[in-house]
Amino acid sequence: MTQTPPELDVAIVGGGPGGLAAALALTRAVKGIRIKVYERAKNYRPLGAGAILEVNGLKAIGAIDPALEKWFTANGWTVTVSKTYDERGNEVKSVLTDHDKALKKYGKQSTFLGWYEIQSAFYRALPPDTVVFNSRFQSYEEDSDGVTVHFAGGSPGPVQAKVLIGADGYFSAVRQQCLDDGPPDFGGTVVWRARVSVKQPLEHSSWFFGAEKVSYMYAISSDCMVWTASAPIRLVKEAGVDFDPSNGGRFRASTQAVEDVDSALERCLKVFEGYPEAFLEVVRETDPRAVAEHGIFTRQAEALPADGWGRGRVTLLGDAAHPVRPTGQGLNLTMEDAAELAWHVQQQGLTADALRSFELERIPRVGVIVKKAQQQGEAAYKKHAKDASVDNRRFALKENYTEFQNSKNFMPLVPEQAACSSVEAAEISREGLHTAQESQKAAVFA
Repeated sequence: MTQTPPELDVAIVGGGPGGLAAALALTRAVKGIRIKVYERAKNYRPLGAGAILEVNGLKAIGAIDPALEKWFTANGWTVTVSKTYDERGNEVKSVLTDHDKALKKYGKQSTFLGWYEIQSAFYRALPPDTVVFNSRFQSYEEDSDGVTVHFAGGSPGPVQAKVLIGADGYFSAVRQQCLDDGPPDFGGTVVWRARVSVKQPLEHSSWFFGAEKVSYMYAISSDCMVWTASAPIRLVKEAGVDFDPSNGGRFRASTQAVEDVDSALERCLKVFEGYPEAFLEVVRETDPRAVAEHGIFTRQAEALPADGWGRGRVTLLGDAAHPVRPTGQGLNLTMEDAAELAWHVQQQGLTADALRSFELERIPRVGVIVKKAQQQGEAAYKKHAKDASVDNRRFALKENYTEFQNSKNFMPLVPEQAACSSVEAAEISREGLHTAQESQKAAVFA
């Protein structure tokens, strides 16, 4: 039971982009709000892969902090040409993306950035000491005054807050206690991914479809690229690779995990033996310690709780609330969550009613996008590249889905002219991030 007034207004479990975005959004929405983000990692390191910020995600970020959105747009990497190859390396098609079309229609265009850069930008935009590292959530207790949060090992000690937000991913421990609805469903797919340095920028992104496998190579900056490779569990086992989805796979869906990664590269190469040399050459030259392996885990759109994905003074966002197949919308839906949650809190205060209003508004839209991502993701694993390419295009355009995805607008949390230029204040710049990466380089693979 809470014996004293809560020391925090909001405790957020999970310091990924979602938890950080929620913290920043609430800081913008409610003046003087007391927030801490509890992250299990010891620090942020330039590992992981990349992500695409789509129109809807950028709109949400713009509602949170216009200066931060401008920084992402200015420093992101735009993919102009995308090429598709079959499993033998034959080019199937080449697409020139018309970014001006989206820019004219929505005022935004999609851009690629590294996961680390996205995370770092949000982190530096927050007030100092907002993030508490090396904090592993254990449980919480709720009473009429708020929520008492406990951490493994007693460090930090019990924390009292008015509201608890679970932003702790697919296997959310906050969700497990709050809803007790079991783990997410294994999507039947295993993924390998890595971030690697390049001597010169990639001329185009490359998709490899066919043989029921998918791989992708794309730039996140002039000197960094990301490769991903995914295959159905059946083919993984046929290649003699052990993968147990019952415990979340080797790394429980974490792209930052480093335990036992020395063999992740070898397992990937086993599964993708015989795939195009243009892809395998990049994989072979990757530092094994940079390779992450994980399963794809989702919750069906129909399984979204009709009465909300939170209870009382506890709510969820991002993958903790609605894990989605990685077709480009996971991060963007999370940015939407952060903006919408903060707006509801701004309107109704830090109350259970505000949390339920947020959840109930989100569920219909999230359900459509999760279902479409499921269809599009499953369509990629075809025996022939042309079939996979056609299906992906069809699902993207069916029922004017692109318009549905991109046309949504978000209420600004503060007038643009009054928004603090948090990016400038924190000296976030391409050079600043590069310096941070260099200073941490020795610890990346420690």
